[in-house]
Amino acid sequence: MEYSPAKRLMGRFLRSTLPSYSTVLQPAEPKNARSKIDTKKTQYYNRGAKWLPELHLGSTGHMETEQGWHPAVVTAQGDESRSYDTVPSSGQCYRCNRRHLRKTLHSTQMQRVLTLNCHPR
Repeated sequence: MEYSPAKRLMGRFLRSTLPSYSTVLQPAEPKNARSKIDTKKTQYYNRGAKWLPELHLGSTGHMETEQGWHPAVVTAQGDESRSYDTVPSSGQCYRCNRRHLRKTLHSTQMQRVLTLNCHPR
């Protein structure tokens, strides 16, 4: 091991009464230390994440609202990624993220009624 515990902790050699160069006392990270730490952080941050497939125009599913989950139909894909214009059973148009939509199978009759109520922006 080429670094002392104090150097690894502080990122530099600690000062002492012995004569030394001032460049030795400047902070310096060990090679590849930052990339290893970033990789580990990313790995732990994303460990519970899962990929949600894209929804297509006319897909039926449930939309999350403050009152709970309600049936809805996707009428258009938004400008941002994972953003969709949806129409729940109330008939009002909403823009929601993919995170708030769950794909389910519904009758085509409900799909036709809901798509007629929303006009794309």
